[in-house]
Amino acid sequence: MQKQTMRVISISLALVCAIAAGIFLVWPASPVDIQKPVEPGPTSQPSDPKTLVPLLRYQYQAGDYLIFKATYISTVQIIKNRAVAETVQMEISGKLHQKIYEVKSPKIFAGYVFKPSKLQVSAADKTYIQQMSKALETEVYVSFINDGTIERWFFPEEIPPELRNTIKSLLINTQVVFPAEQKSDWQIQEQDMNGSYTARYKGSLSTKSNAVVIFKQKTEYLVEPGEKPPKILLSRGMIQFDPAQGIIQTLHWNEQTEHYALEFVTKGDTSIQFQLDRDKINDPQIAQSMAEKLKKGTFYTTTSAKIEGEAEFRKRRLMRIIGTKTWQDLQKEIGELRQKEDLHRRNELYRLLGAWFELHPESIATITAELLNTKDYDNTIATILGALSDVQNPLAQQALAEIIEKRKDNQEIMLMAVTCLAQVKEPTEASIQLMQQLHRSPDPGPVRNSATLAIGSMAGELRKKDPGQANALIFDIEKGLESARDSDQKRLYLQTLGNAGSPSSLPYIENAIKDPDENIRANALDALRFIESPQADILLAQNLQQDSFVVRNMILETLNHRKPSQVMFSALQETISKETSENLKVKEARALWQMRKQYPQAEAIVKQISTSDPSPKVRQMVQSMMLVDRD
Repeated sequence: MQKQTMRVISISLALVCAIAAGIFLVWPASPVDIQKPVEPGPTSQPSDPKTLVPLLRYQYQAGDYLIFKATYISTVQIIKNRAVAETVQMEISGKLHQKIYEVKSPKIFAGYVFKPSKLQVSAADKTYIQQMSKALETEVYVSFINDGTIERWFFPEEIPPELRNTIKSLLINTQVVFPAEQKSDWQIQEQDMNGSYTARYKGSLSTKSNAVVIFKQKTEYLVEPGEKPPKILLSRGMIQFDPAQGIIQTLHWNEQTEHYALEFVTKGDTSIQFQLDRDKINDPQIAQSMAEKLKKGTFYTTTSAKIEGEAEFRKRRLMRIIGTKTWQDLQKEIGELRQKEDLHRRNELYRLLGAWFELHPESIATITAELLNTKDYDNTIATILGALSDVQNPLAQQALAEIIEKRKDNQEIMLMAVTCLAQVKEPTEASIQLMQQLHRSPDPGPVRNSATLAIGSMAGELRKKDPGQANALIFDIEKGLESARDSDQKRLYLQTLGNAGSPSSLPYIENAIKDPDENIRANALDALRFIESPQADILLAQNLQQDSFVVRNMILETLNHRKPSQVMFSALQETISKETSENLKVKEARALWQMRKQYPQAEAIVKQISTSDPSPKVRQMVQSMMLVDRD
């Protein structure tokens, strides 16, 4: 039961981080009354709030001591294959103690202790509850700037990583960051454990007190290379801030988020309430320098808001996939699948083998020896090779490379191994060199072509960590495209550059966009899909006006991989009114619909098409699309 508890808590309160967390430790207090937050109406909104709302800052002196009543309620659903795998509910209430030890303006060093009067976690046993309670009651330290920006966390070493993540999420999820100058409305980029996000604030003086009422909303998470940002379903906070004392009096926060991580979709509903329980007092005996305070123990120090210990979380997830199965069980399933095809069981075996090989890398040599002696290629062999490509262990890449080099007698096995090696997330130098060797082979054929495409995929992975190495890897491909005269070769090189997504390829791709062959032009525009550059958007927008159906269709497909931009919104807005193809008009409407959050005018354009377009087919398809995608 203990293992299950730790797994559930790790996924819900650390992996999902901000979804299922975010309390209060961080800020002196928290926003909002216990009442449901409602934005001030015309009668309560000052006519010129910018002249009335003062410059907002947290104001502390060394020795300040505050206590807050705090309640945190979270419900998290962990979804696998569209079904709810488990639901985790947590409720913590009690008192948050905040002590200010040192103030060196604008920096503040504070300690936080949360003393829960109620602590409930579904599916958690008594031992885990005791561990969490002890961690919450252990003082942690935070340094932050008086505008509310956290700089560093200091965790006592006795707090284990999974609970450290929980506390960190409590520290960061209800932060309130003030603007650098006097404003009533401001927008700031902040971080929580899910990543960077944009937050909007609106402040006004209360008509009933001297407090400033602040409304906060997370608008969107920023896209990071190779990651899918969390989706904000609801974000609503109200803070009552006392500008004279520089403290939060009350806070109310409600957030609903959907997040994808480690093959799970997690939906979280979080509610937080704070209320100042005791006026700020000053006790000079509390004051201590940060260095002096930290001398009294051993601490884990971090500046990152993100999850720590992801390797441990991954290990637990893999153990959950395997369950009670043994290597003998898996070998038996491999044999059974070779005798009878079963797509569902093959997919399940794929997951099991990938998890097993990562946790038990010694089994890789066994399975490699079998594949080296296998006579005929079948779907079960493809499943085994695919599982090796998912394993985050260099031994798995080494096994695929060995199969490629020694199974030249069987082109199907060799080709599948090349394809699988191309899909690894962290290619080793040996894997890269092997793909380059195959790419430069004088013998044309599918293996060489797959190796060429693999170079692009590997460069795409490397680009996230080392753009310089990625650019060097695809230099031969760029030059090959420049000198290619054969249409098939041009398309191959363009597809490879598309996999890499490097801005260094833009001049070569732009030249290919001018090719008289519409298929080459379409492939060149598709190669822009992962290139994060305004020039890529400009090229796509300019060529959306082409007469070629093939080219315009490819551009619309490419937009599925790109973030919305003003230049593409303007191009779509102009093109859709002139579009003669019913199918393309529906695709253009879908592209605009996906931009509606960034460009609200897009929603009106699509709604008009759904009701007024001359084509009944277009109206029906657009209406159906809007019903399906209502988020």
